[in-house]
Amino acid sequence: MALAAVTTLAGCLGVRGWDGSNGVDPGSNQPGEVVSVEEGVRYYPACGNETLTHGGTTWYPFRPTTPDAWVTPSAVAAPAQGGLGGGLARVDLRVPLVAPPGPGDDTGTLTIYDNGIAYWTSDSGNLDTWLTTTRIEYTWVC
Repeated sequence: MALAAVTTLAGCLGVRGWDGSNGVDPGSNQPGEVVSVEEGVRYYPACGNETLTHGGTTWYPFRPTTPDAWVTPSAVAAPAQGGLGGGLARVDLRVPLVAPPGPGDDTGTLTIYDNGIAYWTSDSGNLDTWLTTTRIEYTWVC
């Protein structure tokens, strides 16, 4: 069980661009074979551009272009849908604000696959994301 992970903001570093209007499939449409499942991994994907550095590997969040073809790990329950999602809230001025994580939102299970793909889901079940080792440049700032 890995308890240590460092979350960093992606900023504008990377080589693969993503404008958020569509997804990214970094190399395949399936995650591959499970290499490891690690619990207690600290991460908070509030805006969708936060990288996760874990075990010396930096992971970049992405949304698959064909999400129905991607099977989430069967050991992880599907996260609840609803609310504003991902901690992103908007006020009347449409200025994005990052809400602090709720209980269990910033710690979760990281399933690592053999092809540079991973899936993280929060202990609360409210947040989840696919991750890749392919560097991505995000076009928004959180």
